Amino acid sequence: MENEKFQELVLRKLEENEQFQKNTLNQFELINKKFEENEQFQKSALKQFELINKRFEENEQFQNSVLKQMQALTQGQARLETDLKKLELKMENEVIERLRGLYDDREVRNEKLDKIEQRLTDIEVDTNYLVLKVKRLEMMAK
Repeated sequence: MENEKFQELVLRKLEENEQFQKNTLNQFELINKKFEENEQFQKSALKQFELINKRFEENEQFQNSVLKQMQALTQGQARLETDLKKLELKMENEVIERLRGLYDDREVRNEKLDKIEQRLTDIEVDTNYLVLKVKRLEMMAK
């Protein structure tokens, strides 16, 4: 009997061992499945990282483009300011001088007109004097 008990014990141990192997195999399969899921997750994360990196590079290019445009605008504004200063100087130097010339010319003309007016007044006075003298002479001759 002891042999039977021993065989039963060995059979039980074999069954336990078989059960242990099945459990271990199931655990390995679960671990393998988790490993595969982890690999897929890593591939997905890598793709997302590549997309983010690509977008970052595109954003960097866009920012560089905007910076270049801003620099061009700044240079254009500086040129406009320089041109505006040149125009102001030109106006001060040329236009103001021309206005002074026109003003001086007007003064000269006014002086000439004043002289002409004075001469007309003098001629009028002389004419009136002569008219009066002629009338007196005519009265004396009558």
